Amino acid sequence: MSRLRNGIVVFLPEELPQGKSVDGQLLREIAKRHPGDLPVYTLLAMDNKGFLKVEIARFHAAVSGQQASTSDKVRYGIVLFLDWLDTHPQPSAVQDFRGLWEALKWLEAGYEETASPFVGYMLAMAYRQDAPRMNLWKGRDVLSNTLQKMLSSSLWRRITETKGPSERPAPEEVAASVPPPQRRVVKYLLTVYRQWLLTRVWLETAEPGKPRVRKQVRPTKEEEQLAKYLEQVIARL
Repeated sequence: MSRLRNGIVVFLPEELPQGKSVDGQLLREIAKRHPGDLPVYTLLAMDNKGFLKVEIARFHAAVSGQQASTSDKVRYGIVLFLDWLDTHPQPSAVQDFRGLWEALKWLEAGYEETASPFVGYMLAMAYRQDAPRMNLWKGRDVLSNTLQKMLSSSLWRRITETKGPSERPAPEEVAASVPPPQRRVVKYLLTVYRQWLLTRVWLETAEPGKPRVRKQVRPTKEEEQLAKYLEQVIARL
């Protein structure tokens, strides 16, 4: 939860002084200056379980009555995800992922309709939690799609689809293409994307009549090269 919270703070509409703690009073002050801001709303819901439960009930009624707006769908997905995270993982217990899958459904719908970088981040983080379905790659694809929209499709393809490192744009070119107001978010999303490129994942396969096979999937050489390149871009942002 703390890692997710730190990521959400990056999306706040105001850059906070270094070392400034994000407490309820500060969030309420920011909310007054930026009414309806989604990252602020998310942090307020994360910090107040009573408010979180009220919002879940409110949006459940809206989606059940088919009266949910795009904003309702997004917020419903977010509060469901936060509620699920509040009780998981449970050590030495069978995990119930149904709440997470319901959150994913609404986050997916909201992201499809808004293409918001913040909603993309929350959807990617929700995918990352879905270990039984090994959705790390889906989460990575969402981050890639989000970055593509923020950087431009052509530039992102030059970064990710080239065969050799020498064919990629200079890190300085990529950094210079990012408008100053977006640099904070782009830098953070690139950092997360790079970490996920290097993540080793355990996959378990089961075929009828055969014992389960568990194997570790490691980053490919191309993924390692891309991660090394992104490290240079991040350093220049």
